[in-house]
Amino acid sequence: MRFDRTVVSNEYIYNALYGIRHSFDSESKSDSAINGNDFTFGPNDIQLASKLKKAGASHRKFLRQIPVSVDITTSLEIWKQLDTYKVATVANSTSTMHTVTKYPFSLDMFDTEGMSDAGKIILINHINDLNMLRNKYLNSDKKVVNTWHDIIGLLPESWNQTRMWTANYEVIKTICEQRKGHKMPQWKAFIAWAHTLPYADILIFDGDAE
Repeated sequence: MRFDRTVVSNEYIYNALYGIRHSFDSESKSDSAINGNDFTFGPNDIQLASKLKKAGASHRKFLRQIPVSVDITTSLEIWKQLDTYKVATVANSTSTMHTVTKYPFSLDMFDTEGMSDAGKIILINHINDLNMLRNKYLNSDKKVVNTWHDIIGLLPESWNQTRMWTANYEVIKTICEQRKGHKMPQWKAFIAWAHTLPYADILIFDGDAE
């Protein structure tokens, strides 16, 4: 599982923190500051944000106002699970329809993390079959559609796909809470990535080892 081009804007964090004070007309107590790309998380705002974060989803609505954009490469199986978190998320993916036969299939196009050596051997044999179908499709004068459907239908769940994924801190916090300790190692990688986000220990995690 790979994460590239992660983007989180300090301006969104700054505004989200200011906005939580509207409910009690306490904007004057906000002590965070921003100057260009430099952001200072004030102690008053840290205390309030931590309190609301622990109070539950209905009280930490400000986390939904902090968007995150990242390019993720992972297996179809993980994307299938990640797609269950559809609140305020969007993804733009590489096209299976347009690119699946562009390159020969190779082992590095598949997520083998956690697989046994025996499982990898079976996958390699399957990759050889996929390449046979690919060659058949590319060498056909009329590009037989049935062969293309054979390739699509036989792609295993371990096949990697890259998507530009946009979510927010609340979605990411929910994923980390629900996938903590999951038997699939990719979720451990997701949580490790989440820890690299700005102020993740304050806004997403509770200080425990995730």
